[in-house]
Amino acid sequence: MKKDKRALYTGITAFLLIVASVLITLIVLSFAYSVLGGYNSVYPIVKQSGPGELKNNYLYVYLTSSRNITIISISVNGYTSSISVPLSEGSQLVKIPLPKGFYYTNGTYYSINLGLSDGESVVVSASCLSS
Repeated sequence: MKKDKRALYTGITAFLLIVASVLITLIVLSFAYSVLGGYNSVYPIVKQSGPGELKNNYLYVYLTSSRNITIISISVNGYTSSISVPLSEGSQLVKIPLPKGFYYTNGTYYSINLGLSDGESVVVSASCLSS
């Protein structure tokens, strides 16, 4: 009978050690991510949040940003230009000048690369519905 109780206590002890080690691991990982900027929290996240349209030599696009940042370049179909378009935190309609020499065609969809001031970039899509 003593052997059964001893086995039960050994099992409970092993279970408690496993639970404690898992909790300690989670606490350490949580601390490490908060200190080291885990989950990409150090860099702003910019993404397209609405339709994009090419009109009157400008790109009009809805963008959402996790913090203030600047769009510093635009590239489409091999044409690139340096720009400075500030983005504030949140969602907004942005007006971006298209590169000189780039001409768009009605009814065509384009993938446009926007360079950000932190070295990252975001690709947006836009169409030209009218000139």
